[in-house]
Amino acid sequence: MSKREKNILAVMTAIFGIMVIMLGILTAKQHNKPKSHEKSVVIAPFSAPEFDDDAVSGEPQNVNDETFQVLNMADFSFKLCGEPEATDDGASLWLTNLAVNPAWMRAEIHDENGNLLGTSGVIKTDSYIQTVHTDSPLSAGQKIAVKVFFYEPETYYSMGTFTLNLVCKE
Repeated sequence: MSKREKNILAVMTAIFGIMVIMLGILTAKQHNKPKSHEKSVVIAPFSAPEFDDDAVSGEPQNVNDETFQVLNMADFSFKLCGEPEATDDGASLWLTNLAVNPAWMRAEIHDENGNLLGTSGVIKTDSYIQTVHTDSPLSAGQKIAVKVFFYEPETYYSMGTFTLNLVCKE
């Protein structure tokens, strides 16, 4: 084998070696890429919801509504108006977190299509708010879903969620 043939063989071997290395790199990158059916999940840092500025200690004393009643749901008891009054800035639910509750709570109001209309802040045990505020006025006869969330105090671990389908008072 001549010197020229040896040089050509050395160059060919080097090119082949580089191709094998590049193939290995491309295969490794392809292997680590998410598959088209896999989805990437981004977990945002937890941010505790704020307390409701309108919360009042105790239970409301002047609610003259026969639908204002206690709801017993598993480990929780709370009060609200089953037929809330629609207002320009929300629903007058008189949402009450009873003193016997082991959890803090908050509420969201959704329309019948599931769109979020408004949310309350956190209501501590033995406190209430009159209105869950919405971004736009509600109307008499409007169907709403009130989603009530319960949290372990201080840690905000979820203790449960209930959804109540209501109709605003005519």
